[in-house]
Amino acid sequence: QCFFLVPARYDDVLNIQSSVTDYRSPRLRIEYEIFRVGDGVLLTRGSTTHAWQNIQTGKIIRPPKMFLDVMQKESPTQS
Repeated sequence: QCFFLVPARYDDVLNIQSSVTDYRSPRLRIEYEIFRVGDGVLLTRGSTTHAWQNIQTGKIIRPPKMFLDVMQKESPTQS
């Protein structure tokens, strides 16, 4: 999913910010914002959704405990 708000121009310096907004279910959602550095204008906003999958069976699974532990350490406000 992507929303183009304002076009970027050739030679624009861009700042791409991303954050994981949902990671506790079998889905992992990452949101993105792209800003132009010169004036701070938000150019694009979007997100991607990923799924955890068992490599042997192909079934959707919960995230590994190790991943959840790291995410909890980095963003303790999400519970």
